Parts: sequence; C-alpha cells; structure tokens
Amino acid sequence: ASPSGVHLALTGASGEVAITWTGPGHAARAMEDRPRAEFQVLRNGKLLRRGVAEASAPTTYTRSELCGAPATAEGYRDPGFFYTVRVGELEPGCIVRYRVGSSEAWSKEFSFRAPPAAGAAVRILAFGDMGQQPPDDSLQASGDDWHDGFFSAGDPGAPNTTQALLRDHLEQPADM
Repeated sequence: ASPSGVHLALTGASGEVAITWTGPGHAARAMEDRPRAEFQVLRNGKLLRRGVAEASAPTTYTRSELCGAPATAEGYRDPGFFYTVRVGELEPGCIVRYRVGSSEAWSKEFSFRAPPAAGAAVRILAFGDMGQQPPDDSLQASGDDWHDGFFSAGDPGAPNTTQALLRDHLEQPADM
C-alpha cells in the first residue's frame, strides 16, 4: 500500500520539520528498503542539496489498547504503522520537495516552505467554512433554520471563498 496521511509538524528546533505518515509494517529490511523521506532543498529554484532521512522505529496501536466498543468492535480498523523523519538544517523560507515510502511504494511528491526564523512575522490565511456548491452550479433552496433571508436560495458556494483566498495570497503571499 502507498504511504498515506502524510503531514508536517514543527519540532521546536530551529530549521527542522518532522514528516509523518502511515504505511504497512515492515520486518527487518535491507537498507534500501527501509521507510524514509527523499528530499531536495531549493532556494529561488536552485537546488541547494538533496537528502535522505531514515524513519524512526514505527509505532502503532492494537485493538486491545483502545477504550472499548465501538472502537474495539465494529469500529476497529487496523491503523497500519506510523513513521516519522526529521529534516533539519533548513534555511528560513527555502522550499523542500519530498516523498516518503520505500522501494515497495512511494507517496506522490509534496513540498513545503521551511519555517521562518524565530521571531519573524508569519502571514496565515484561514477560513471557517468553505460553503458548498453543487458541481452543476445549482443553488437549492432549503427550509433549514440556518438559512436566513439572504441565503434562502441556497449556500453562496465554495468557489467564492476559494477565489477570495487565492486573490489574497496573490496580493500578499501567505506563509501558511
């Protein structure tokens, strides 16, 4: 199975990011088969370095470690194994392209911008609700109490929110 649930976290160490994902378990493997992240660090489109970060020992949980039904019964799903790598020595603002996995299967390529220096200003774009809009652009009336008179013809739709976020980002790029 391909790696899934790939996500990032700040580690608290300057210039370091943790990459975590879920994948199948593994027995003792040859070095080239061990779970890892392969990455490239770029600044202004120029390659600064390439690297490989081997995953720490995988973790998981079992049915018996959960609190009870339904999690231990019909709701239980084997979670696979959780892997983490740390990519460090990142200069603020550089771009990191990476993929995770092993010779068995790789994730698609992802990228992120390295965290700014400690104390630097950070610009974040956030939203509370994307709204919804059917693929056929129809707006359907609803009798639900949350619709007020302005939205009585239906929800105004996600494209408006997406367009506004993109416009804001293009005018002044966000860090997150």
